[in-house]
Formats: sequence, structure tokens, C-alpha cells
Amino acid sequence: MSIRFSLPILLGLIALTSGAPLWAVTKVVSQGEVLLVRDEKGTQYGALRVEIIEPKKDRLVYRWLLPAEKAKSLATPDVRGGTMEVRQIRGRALVAFGPFVLEWHGGAGKKGLFSAHGNLGIQPMYVATSAIREPTRITDMVSGYAYEVATNREAPTPLGLVETLGDLPKARLGLAVEETLLLDENGIEIPSIRISRVDEESNAFSAGIREGQELVAINDREIYSAADFRGMISGIQVGEQVTLSVVENGEPKKIRFEAAARIASPGTRPAREIDPNLSPEERARLEKNQDVFEIMLESVEALRAIGYD
Repeated sequence: MSIRFSLPILLGLIALTSGAPLWAVTKVVSQGEVLLVRDEKGTQYGALRVEIIEPKKDRLVYRWLLPAEKAKSLATPDVRGGTMEVRQIRGRALVAFGPFVLEWHGGAGKKGLFSAHGNLGIQPMYVATSAIREPTRITDMVSGYAYEVATNREAPTPLGLVETLGDLPKARLGLAVEETLLLDENGIEIPSIRISRVDEESNAFSAGIREGQELVAINDREIYSAADFRGMISGIQVGEQVTLSVVENGEPKKIRFEAAARIASPGTRPAREIDPNLSPEERARLEKNQDVFEIMLESVEALRAIGYD
């Protein structure tokens, strides 16, 4: 498979990335989740909560909170805060509050990729996610949180996806599921797992998995909840043959395919295909910006990795 980009898109991305470090450790943050940030010495802390994320509209609404210098609680009256709305331009948007500046890179469903900006704000920045959904309930932004460096750190890949998404299962099937209810033959509602999205470039789609099918089992092990599905995914290895038992229009089916890697190694990514109509000068300019293409591939790969299991 190859990917083709037009000259305006490539030149625009080159303009955005030239002259700045291309490496950043990113965080996946879902709508409603809280991202904590701090400086290197731990003298300034902050937090943002993703209120609304609409990747299809390039729209993000976030609430920010900034305690006083050296303060580590968000539950005091002197905490400053506000709500901001930003929209992406060419796949990026600045998310700024106080001395902290992050970038929002695309999204999938209700999830988004965030990294520190390489040129603006506190450097280096440390980030952590919180299980507490209401930031004003956080009275200690230190204890129990594992902060990670969010910028000025070279990673094996431009966006650091192997490290950032390291806690996700290594393999993915290329689909997403949701819990729903179906009526049995007696008219009683029973829990069911429905396939809500399918990556059209996945092995699952090629084999016949489609949105709307009821997922009954994986490798003959029955599934009753989304948690069951995620638990089974965690035990599947890259390259393993997987059999999904589904029901489509009342007809049971067994569909078999190979599980793919969640994050592909650079050697297996699509080969770059440059428009043959480019002039020698334009071609030379693109050849000098190999990292730009890698970032584009990684961004697409990241969205697939968090959007489909």
C-alpha cells in the first residue's frame, strides 16, 4: 500500500515543523479526563479537563486550572481557571494556559492526542493523567501520580508512539465495540456487544467484519461486555490467527483473520509516493524533509491505534 500527498499539504506540513524539534512524548486523553502538568522542579502545576472533543469538526473545548506557584492543590479558592475552545489548522491546535503550552493532534471518537509544544511554554514539561474526573477534587497533585517528560526528548519514532501507547495491547483487530441490549425470543432485553466501527484498511474488514454485526465470541470464548472484549484482546499476539463469531441479520458467521500490530515498525509502513509531476526543485525540497512524512504516517497510525482495538 502507498500513500500519496499533494504538494500544498506537504509544503504546509514542512512549514509547520521546520526549525523545531520533531520529537515529543504524547498522551492520549479522552473526553472528560484530566491531564496534569508541571515544570521540571515541581514549582508550578496545572491541569486541563477535556470537556468536548469533536475530531470531525476539528473542535476542542477544555477547562484549565492553575494553582498559585508551589501550590499542589486544585481545591483551594485561589486557583485560577477558565474554559477555552480551539480548532485545528492542518491537524494541530495550541492548548495554552498560564506558562503551559500543549498541542492537540487530531483525535478518534472521544479521544485526542496531546503533546507539549517544542518551542513555547515551560520546557521541559511533565504530564500525568488523573482518574479523578473533577479536577477541583484533586487536593494533592504529587502523590500517586507518575509524571512523564512531555517534550525535548528524542524517541525512536517522531511522536514516541511506542512509548506513549506502550500500555495498550500489542496487537489489534481493527475494530471498536459498544454495549447494547437486544430482545430475545421472549421479548426480554439481554446484553449484547455490537461492532460500532471497523478500520477499512484492517485485516478484519478484508475478511468481512462490518459495523453493526453482533460480536458473540473471540476464538470460541463468549463475550458479554466491552470489558470481556478488552480482556481477550490483551492476550492476543501479533500475527495470531483470530476467529470472531458474529451474527449479521440473524445469520451466525465465523470470520478468521490475522491480528496486526497496534504500532507498525518503520520498515513495514507504507512506502512514500511523491507526485511525479513535481519539478526537480520541489522534489529536492521534499527529499530534505524525511521526518515530515514520518510524522504524518505516525499521526495516522496513532489515531488508528487509539480508535480501534
